[in-house]
Amino acid sequence: MRDVASSAPKGPMFGLTRSIRRRMITGSLLILALPLLVFTLAASSVLWRFYLQQLEADIAAQALLMADTVAPSLAAVGTGYLPDGAFGPEAIASRWRRRSDARVTIADARGVVRASSVGEGVGVPIDDSRRPGMRAALGGRSNATVWRSPSFDYEDTMYVNVPAWYGGQVTGVVRVAHTLTTIRHRVSRLRQTLLVAVLLYTLAIGVCTVAFAASIVRPAERLQRDAERIAAGDLSHRVEVRGPEEITQLARTLNHMTSRLQVLEGLRRRHVSDVSHELRTPLTAIRSMAETILKYGDSDAGLRERYLPRILAQTDRLARMVTQLLDLAQIESGHYVPALTPLNLAEVLDEVALTNAARAAELGVTLEARVPDRKLSVRGDRDRLVQVFMNLVDNALRYTPRGGSVTLSAVSTRGHVEVTVADTGQGVPPEHLPHLFDRFYRVETARSPLAGGTGLGLAIVRQIVESHGGRIKVTSARGQGTMFLIEFPGASPPPLAPRSSNPPTPESKE
Repeated sequence: MRDVASSAPKGPMFGLTRSIRRRMITGSLLILALPLLVFTLAASSVLWRFYLQQLEADIAAQALLMADTVAPSLAAVGTGYLPDGAFGPEAIASRWRRRSDARVTIADARGVVRASSVGEGVGVPIDDSRRPGMRAALGGRSNATVWRSPSFDYEDTMYVNVPAWYGGQVTGVVRVAHTLTTIRHRVSRLRQTLLVAVLLYTLAIGVCTVAFAASIVRPAERLQRDAERIAAGDLSHRVEVRGPEEITQLARTLNHMTSRLQVLEGLRRRHVSDVSHELRTPLTAIRSMAETILKYGDSDAGLRERYLPRILAQTDRLARMVTQLLDLAQIESGHYVPALTPLNLAEVLDEVALTNAARAAELGVTLEARVPDRKLSVRGDRDRLVQVFMNLVDNALRYTPRGGSVTLSAVSTRGHVEVTVADTGQGVPPEHLPHLFDRFYRVETARSPLAGGTGLGLAIVRQIVESHGGRIKVTSARGQGTMFLIEFPGASPPPLAPRSSNPPTPESKE
């Protein structure tokens, strides 16, 4: 068998497997990485606020300590009395300059700067544009702010202003400033560490997801290759059933479908072969007789009388075969939907018996319809059911010898209607019964093709019966006749004027 997998084009399923793999990887990374990234940013923001609050608390504590220490000295400003110089504004500012990175500014109650850890602006009144919040602190309200001070090269700086209380009065203000550069660097390093950790974690998850996606998609890609091979015409190929449960179930389904297609392909080829054979036989006969007439017709006047009726019979046989093939194709394609209406079965069988009465009399065969219940009804397509019974009666008359009988009968039993077409003819050997409804199957294969049978009538009968929800069986024995039994679902009494669906003309089957 030719290997078509390598030459088959990559179809939609190839794109589907790639899409599944891409979606699994992208979805997993988004589900895992995005929350971690959001967590990292949120954690950085929380840490930033925490450090700010911690720094503000530390600076405020330092400012309160200095305010309590320097308050008596500031209260003595202007009185001529100065306490010990170790507790004066300048000494305190100098001492904090050596111990801390913070900048300290001390002003008296009049708002004049008395000391600065950097020696800036001493003796100058407070300017809110350069030292915001200090005058508010002179009003007794502690405050804190973050500001880009020109004193710190416009870096973000936290300022805490605390009033100095002595004797129930505000004697001055202490201002402590600290840049946020250290905190910013600390938070930045932590954010970078978290981002690197998230990146490494995402990379590890990505590798695992790729491996996991490959384990899931690989069986689907294998199925894709198998399906492309089957689609290219290799119906003998079978998919290996292995992998996850869903894949194995799909593989079994694909194998079952391939088996069905293989059977259908075999039936199609056999059907084409049978049709070709059946058409070739009458065409060959017609050609042979026509050539004989053309060659010897002038010298033998009786040739035309002998051969022209046979040519006409073979032409009629061809026409019947084409009509029956069209009927069978329409029914088997699923396009035929019977127009089901309640029908009086006694009237239908009477019509069939009356139509065949003249032929039966000519053959010397007794034909009758026996329906005790004249109101017996079924739901069906009237013309199609007439076609069924016409085919069965035609077969029965053909194989019943002179003096025999053909009987149509119908009874109701167990909610169903049973119709029988029985004859007293030569019967059918048991080995032929299982194949009697196959197309182009004829019991007497050695018979002359001039008899007119096509081998399609019973195949059409079975299809029509099954399309009505019924079933058909046949029993027979050599020399004891044949009986066809058809079982239909019951129906309510029919209307007075049944509707017709105008089907093709009923034909007989050999």
